[in-house]
Amino acid sequence: MRLLLLPLILLISQGCTINEQDADHGILIDAIFTMETAKWYHNHTAAVSITYDAAYAGNQTVENTVNEVLNRGLVMDFELITDNYDDGDMDEYLEIMREVLLPSGIHFFGHGHHHIEHDNLDFDSCLVEFSTCFNLMDAWGLNPKAYAYPGGNNFNETTYLACEMAGFICARGSTTHESLYYVCPDDIAEPDEWYNVYAVAMGVEHEEWTNNHEETSQILNTNLERNAWVIFLYHSIGLEGSYAWYPWADFLLDLDQIAANDFWCGNLDNVTCYVKERNLFECNITDVWQYGDGIIEYRLFPMDLLDDEVYDQPLTLNLTLKEGYLEYQHLEMIQLSDTTEYLIDDGSVSIDVLPNENSFILRFSQ
Repeated sequence: MRLLLLPLILLISQGCTINEQDADHGILIDAIFTMETAKWYHNHTAAVSITYDAAYAGNQTVENTVNEVLNRGLVMDFELITDNYDDGDMDEYLEIMREVLLPSGIHFFGHGHHHIEHDNLDFDSCLVEFSTCFNLMDAWGLNPKAYAYPGGNNFNETTYLACEMAGFICARGSTTHESLYYVCPDDIAEPDEWYNVYAVAMGVEHEEWTNNHEETSQILNTNLERNAWVIFLYHSIGLEGSYAWYPWADFLLDLDQIAANDFWCGNLDNVTCYVKERNLFECNITDVWQYGDGIIEYRLFPMDLLDDEVYDQPLTLNLTLKEGYLEYQHLEMIQLSDTTEYLIDDGSVSIDVLPNENSFILRFSQ
């Protein structure tokens, strides 16, 4: 069942809760601000993930694809079929993936130890296939989280369970039905099934696929209108005649439109983390200090009850000062030994927080 993003009264909104507790050091218990979690990171209107069912192996066209994405400040994801990299001959590429591409925003999703249809396997065979893929990616330092089914369509509950038990936090399917293109649209907080999140099938292989930029542009525009997340599934970008090839010039236009509009271009795994964290996020005020020189401090304790080793995507929180406190125009966010300063503009400010159960202090001053 999909969760709804319902605005609630007082301090509870969109999965973010401020619970005010009696504090040992504070005389001001009522918070001077309200807080809500942004639907998408950095308050972007919508989210886009660029996923590429192609292997990274030094092909010049693939290198050009990566460069065009990164040059626009975007990110993308590549497939990884682990059997193709498990004999030592591909170690140089694994090193590039781990040391160069991952830190640049190019992530890798599991695509099986072998390229097979998982729904044709029994549960035990499925689990072995998923687990082998996950464990090898983990051993190679590729931070496995997201998965994508070869063939794009898997509907067996046992397949979903095996994928989850292997360690993956989501799995991408594919669709040609426009009604399914938009993930978490409008006030919907999560997809119906995390282990079959639909992506838009791209390429000229079939007429019902998205064949060119004109069609892609319409999808991007609708995605903005619906405040949703769209996942593009590309094959053979710029490789005319190859399976499901997509024209190079159209791909560049796709990138230009994404870069020019209010999209969070996020990796499949990062967007998944954000949505799951957002829906479970709570933030408790545990201490309050008020000083006579116009300074108020709050200690907050953020949490989401998820595994912090896996769910490491910061959330964007929007703070709004309550009426009567607009003179507090400066904010410092103190985390361990780090302090970040913000100017509160017209009573509002946005901060990024990891819901990792590490407390931080918000210091408001006039």
